[in-house]
Amino acid sequence: MLSFQLDCGRSVFLDSLKYSRTYSGLLEGRPTARLNYTIIDRTRSQTASRAFVIPPRINDEDPDHPVLPPVQLVAYVWCSEPIGSEAMASQAWIVWYREEWKDESIEKVAFDGIRGVDWDAIAEDFDW
Repeated sequence: MLSFQLDCGRSVFLDSLKYSRTYSGLLEGRPTARLNYTIIDRTRSQTASRAFVIPPRINDEDPDHPVLPPVQLVAYVWCSEPIGSEAMASQAWIVWYREEWKDESIEKVAFDGIRGVDWDAIAEDFDW
């Protein structure tokens, strides 16, 4: 299991990381703002908890066909410290989009993707 110290100071553990092609279900046609919203919303609904989506950098050179980055990553991350005082730990599902990579480790890709999140604002407490 990978562990990171986020920029906000929290130490977290990466429990799972899912890689997928952003437009893997698009068989024909071009992306639209509505399709992009559907992709992001579907990803939120597929996580066991509320997901925090890091706002993607959208290529809007063609305003009718805005394009998300080609890779979608979904991470389940937890922290052994709760946000409040009643629970045992805290957790978050984090979604972000990025370009393909070749020479970066999974650890670097994950750390670069999640390091800037404000843990106290996006995570929720849970008990084991």
